[in-house]
Amino acid sequence: MRTKPTIGAISRAEAERISPEYARFAADGDWSEFGAVAKAFRGLRHWQRVVTHRGGEFVVARVASVGRGRGGPAVRVSDGESIWRVDGDRWAFPAD
Repeated sequence: MRTKPTIGAISRAEAERISPEYARFAADGDWSEFGAVAKAFRGLRHWQRVVTHRGGEFVVARVASVGRGRGGPAVRVSDGESIWRVDGDRWAFPAD
């Protein structure tokens, strides 16, 4: 599996413009932002544009599917090259 995204990669500064809370949570592990991230994550919709953190990079992707998991939504996103799961350890934040 590829670890560094090649499509949709954005800088941390751009990720902070989209969502400062998510940028601090994903890159710095700032758990004080978890409440805002989790609330936005629960409202994701199919094909919505999101920012996520993968392989040490911020990536703008689209929600490919939203299902039901045990602890909340089971969400997969796509950057046009691959699809990966973001619930649990990666999360995602709406970019629109």
